[in-house]
Amino acid sequence: MTPKEFLERLAPCIEREDLDACVEEAARLAKEAGIDSRALLELSSEILIGGNFGLANVLALSAAEGLNGTDKASAFSIAGLSAYYNGEKNCSEEHYKKPWK
Repeated sequence: MTPKEFLERLAPCIEREDLDACVEEAARLAKEAGIDSRALLELSSEILIGGNFGLANVLALSAAEGLNGTDKASAFSIAGLSAYYNGEKNCSEEHYKKPWK
């Protein structure tokens, strides 16, 4: 499965706007597709730059589950930024406070 196909399969979940459930769905689909956590992190960054903040948040949080150290901190940073730009300021702050070590 290509990253494009992965995103197409994740789209219905994102459209339902239950982003917490989508984090688990993204992790499951990524595993099926052979997309590792580092690749999810890179994809979340690209999606954030493109302005799809809900999807960027989901991918970053999904990536964080399989990352450590500065990569995990980067995932929480992307999740925080995407939540902030999506108007979820309290959620944004929570992501920045998550432990990454």
